[in-house]
Amino acid sequence: MFEAKYESNFNLCGGKEVSMGIDEAGRGCVLGAMVYACFFCPKDSMEKLKALKVDDSKKLTEDQREAAFESCMQQKEAFGWRIHSISPQEISAKMLRKRKISLNDISHDAATDLIAAVCKQGVRVSEVYVDTVGKADTYEKKLQQLFPSVKITVREKADSLFPVVSAASILAKVTRDRALKLWPAPVRPVKRLKQLQENQEKKHQAKGTKNTSAAADAVSAEEEAQGEAQEAVYGTGYPGDRITVAFLKDYMDPVFGFPEIVRWSWQTAKDLFEKEGVQTQWYEEVEDEDEQAKDAPAAKQSRITSFFQVKPKTGVSIDRPKLFVRSRIELITSAARICASN
Repeated sequence: MFEAKYESNFNLCGGKEVSMGIDEAGRGCVLGAMVYACFFCPKDSMEKLKALKVDDSKKLTEDQREAAFESCMQQKEAFGWRIHSISPQEISAKMLRKRKISLNDISHDAATDLIAAVCKQGVRVSEVYVDTVGKADTYEKKLQQLFPSVKITVREKADSLFPVVSAASILAKVTRDRALKLWPAPVRPVKRLKQLQENQEKKHQAKGTKNTSAAADAVSAEEEAQGEAQEAVYGTGYPGDRITVAFLKDYMDPVFGFPEIVRWSWQTAKDLFEKEGVQTQWYEEVEDEDEQAKDAPAAKQSRITSFFQVKPKTGVSIDRPKLFVRSRIELITSAARICASN
């Protein structure tokens, strides 16, 4: 359904046992992808990793993160990694579906897939350190059951405690930040174009001119084109960022909602669309399966002989869609009825 985006360096590390760290970036953002990354290396390469000055990505400046990221990428023969970017569309679709998948479950599945993918390539993973999502004990037991031959450690602030997790944190953070900067600028909704037109009309009225010359129209069109071509400013992507909230308001279409970069499942986006979007009435009301199950009579267990008995035909009543009932739409089976109604 969704095209997965991966970047991998499956280094077998000379058949040595390796330690792996897993961390994410963008989990709480309303904009952009959530990126999960794993980083692994042999235990005797830890000093080489520490020399790169890896640390919790949140403690480093952007330049420091970029430098550490490039240093890791240049040592493909010493280190290994895998990066998985989960699109905002996939996150929204899973969290808003009828049987909802929580963000914790999406995160757990991403981490599980990273470990499984690396092990499948023949890398000898002996231990994995993971930054906690949800309850650490529950998460650790879950992963330990899935990978009994690997020692699993789930800890809070793991990105500050274990160098391999710090490295994974940097890979995830830099990958997400770069993707956000390179995200194609969405087209502004029609309401913004209308505002530009209204502003132009007001300017013309103030000058006392009803019709503009061709040169003036060309200049106006050029100004609008430049305004549309400007790079969209996303901010950090977090709901608490005023720049991010301003982007949501600026690029929200009152009918079609937000561009693809936005996670519709976030409460910030929901509240904004509920407040400023066009109210929609859905005539076709679909009942939940759980509610239908409650109303349905309990099914009786049939005997084997009942399948060989002739049963009288009974009329089966089917509930008509409520749209037809409200609109007083009837099924016409005879042309005579049409003539009679006229």
